[in-house]
Amino acid sequence: MDGVRGVYNNAKRTAVVLHVVPHSIFHRQDLRERDAVVLRRDQELEEVNGQLKDLQGLFDEVNGQLQHECGRIERLQGAVSHCAKQAKELDSLQNMLEESHRMLAQLRETLEKERAERMRVASLLEHEQQRTQLLLDVLKHFKDNVRRSMLVLLYSVGILLRGEAPRPYPSDAA
Repeated sequence: MDGVRGVYNNAKRTAVVLHVVPHSIFHRQDLRERDAVVLRRDQELEEVNGQLKDLQGLFDEVNGQLQHECGRIERLQGAVSHCAKQAKELDSLQNMLEESHRMLAQLRETLEKERAERMRVASLLEHEQQRTQLLLDVLKHFKDNVRRSMLVLLYSVGILLRGEAPRPYPSDAA
């Protein structure tokens, strides 16, 4: 761009110089040459202006592509941000899952202990029921023996009280 301005400024200076130079015959040839130079420089300027317009078109096109890419980058950044948020949520869920696994393991261990304790208590209960039944059987046998002994005793006392001679109890004879 500075080169274009320099060419333009040179062309202006040349035009000023051409007007200042007296119009002489010798100078006419110089003027024609200078006019030709100015014309060439004007053509160069037009060419440079055309190139600048082409460059401006390219810049506009590149700027459009750059805007498009910026929009794409913003969308990608949004997607990355969303993925990062989801990754944090996933980490949180994974931590919660690990905690629930630990709690389930503790619960399983507690259940196993309870089950073992229940089996031990059931075994003790069964043992106590057998012992109780055995004691009840012993008591019943003892009670039956005491009754029999009492009846024999009462029978013997009754016979003695009546003055009779002792005789065996009827069930003992059989």
